[in-house]
Amino acid sequence: MDTTVQYYGPITLPVDDGNELHISTYPADFADQEAHTPFLYRRFRTPDQVYFQVFVREKGKEAGRNPNIEAIKIRSFSYHFPSQEPTELLADYDDNFWMQGQPKYNPVGSEPIPFNEHWYLHVQIDMNVNGVDYKFSERIDANTRRSLRPLILWSLQ
Repeated sequence: MDTTVQYYGPITLPVDDGNELHISTYPADFADQEAHTPFLYRRFRTPDQVYFQVFVREKGKEAGRNPNIEAIKIRSFSYHFPSQEPTELLADYDDNFWMQGQPKYNPVGSEPIPFNEHWYLHVQIDMNVNGVDYKFSERIDANTRRSLRPLILWSLQ
């Protein structure tokens, strides 16, 4: 089984001594089957759309509660492709974790971000963490990750 996952980033930026900003994307839907030879081969690829994830996390930690945040306000998070106007995805958000496309974090919803493996995009974030203002503007490149595994493992699921 051959699976290709498409995404932008990720990037991790230092915020202060105990925190870092991690921006990543994940596929907007499950992978589609592109090719199939019964009992021998299956090829899957995620759709050409992704969602963002924004996390102000404890420095060096991948997940979990961040004990270093007493107060946070993400005033604005936006992205744009070269030669295009920015699209704001998040405004006046009071938490250190956000996932686009998830009703718990994004109840009003927003459209997935187009993906092309030859593209890049820019993200901008304006936030206040523990009373200190931070602004970041970064380029994020498109990436793909490919994995191969025996088809028998997929058949047993």
